[in-house]
Amino acid sequence: MASPAASDLRPVAGGGRRKRRLAAPVPLRPVPFPGRRAGDGRGSAQTSPRVGGALAQEAMSSSRPPQAVSGARASRVLVAVTTSFILAVPAQALAQPVTPAEVEQMRAELAALKARVATLEARLSEPAPIPAPGRPLPTARSPAVLTLPPRPGADHIAAGQAPPARPPAAWRAPGSRTDVQILGYVQLGAYKNLVGNIDTRKFRVGDIRPRGDPQRRLTGDVQAQLRSSRIGFETITPTRLGKLHTVFALDFAGSEPKPDAQEALQNNGFHLRMTHVYASLGPFPLGGLASEILVGQTFSNFIDDPDTPETIDAAGPASVPAEHQPQIRYTVVLGEQAFSVSLENPMGDYQGPGTSTRSDFDNTSTTNLAPDVTAKYEAAGAWGHAQLSALARWFQVSDGRGHQASAQGFGVIAGATLRLAADERLGGEIWYGRGIGKYIPDDFGTPNGFAVRGFGTPQVQAATQDSSGAMLWLRHDWSPDWRSTLALSLATETYAGFVTPAPDQAPALLTSHLNLIYQPLSRVDFGAELEYGRKAFRKQLHLPQADALRLGVGSRIMFN
Repeated sequence: MASPAASDLRPVAGGGRRKRRLAAPVPLRPVPFPGRRAGDGRGSAQTSPRVGGALAQEAMSSSRPPQAVSGARASRVLVAVTTSFILAVPAQALAQPVTPAEVEQMRAELAALKARVATLEARLSEPAPIPAPGRPLPTARSPAVLTLPPRPGADHIAAGQAPPARPPAAWRAPGSRTDVQILGYVQLGAYKNLVGNIDTRKFRVGDIRPRGDPQRRLTGDVQAQLRSSRIGFETITPTRLGKLHTVFALDFAGSEPKPDAQEALQNNGFHLRMTHVYASLGPFPLGGLASEILVGQTFSNFIDDPDTPETIDAAGPASVPAEHQPQIRYTVVLGEQAFSVSLENPMGDYQGPGTSTRSDFDNTSTTNLAPDVTAKYEAAGAWGHAQLSALARWFQVSDGRGHQASAQGFGVIAGATLRLAADERLGGEIWYGRGIGKYIPDDFGTPNGFAVRGFGTPQVQAATQDSSGAMLWLRHDWSPDWRSTLALSLATETYAGFVTPAPDQAPALLTSHLNLIYQPLSRVDFGAELEYGRKAFRKQLHLPQADALRLGVGSRIMFN
């Protein structure tokens, strides 16, 4: 079960079972299935007790930072205070019999003293807060993925909250102040094609074959796989500049080179894929604002993972933007609002006059003149979550003999999730872009942002290809254990006129997902889903629209 981006860490994002639901992120993933895909936001309280005794006063007034005072020092506070209490008792009093009431009183005083010392130890283990100039430091929002990935049904409205002071299932690394937590889940998906013969790994409607195609007659295929299962860990370390948060996550949805196809056939094995590997630091004051820096690979700052629906299908609604990107991201938080900018891996992608897909991985003719630049504004509250993001790209192709062409691309996304009632959420996204093909899943067969013709000649030309779409979903919780989501999506792709038409191209796609999910335990989900897709072909092919219908069942068992 996953949101479109959760086929990766959504991350899909609270406390008890009901608070976790919306829904990364995760969060990571951000964090449904995302958000941080959103993430579980947990606050922490601090107390400031005063402990008597000279040794305790030394610890409290020391010029060294509180974290430099060890637990052993706090233990000596207990010994010193207890010793001074005993020595202060006159010898005559020791010779007198002690009444039961006095015994109970001493026990109560000793218990209170132990509690105070324990509080002092907890206080000394935390870093000293660093307030922003002139005002309290606001709470920083979590990075794209807080847990890996956000739990199914997790609440997206956790956006705008900081990484937890200590994850509930974490343990303290020996000899350090770093908390470590294992992340991930075991996910099984089984699918049966009822109409059409579509890829059973995910509902990729761009693969729908034309009516009359021999492969289309192979309806009824059944397959099961665990490609979406994930494993990873995260660490949280307090520092004087806020929390240092790291995530390392993998899944099994990597590509399958043909020489290794036998491995998938015999052992059901699939290649590991790096999804989220990043570190973030913050909040720290910069110019009077709560700031956070993130470096590594996670969900692109351009995509809107918190506002995607919960689906059993790993792909989710057709062509909703989703991408893992190496990036450097800077975030500023003001209460329940956040603004972030990022520089991300550009990796040029283009399509030639034929139908082949090319990218930096298999073609050296592309020159990335600058990183992709993104900007995002988010707001969250009891009402829900909203986001507006933008992207700018630059593309150039050269044959090495002085013949080159370039083009510029851009994209925008607007999304929101609203709480209609305690048991209902309504969400959706709209998007449009030119040259944003790499940020669109491969539902279109060959979703390239740019197209090139005349390569190797003085007449070489580069053009952008447009992508647009809209997605709407409604989630209803029937009871504490049962929930359903209905998701609808319509997406279009405009191909450059000189790109040769082919059946694997899809100028328009329509999908719908309807599921029922049962959650008997807080970390266990079982569900069934009916998935429908319709594909239009390019007009030059004179082919009627074709559709597909698939039934999916799945389970997800979280590690913690």
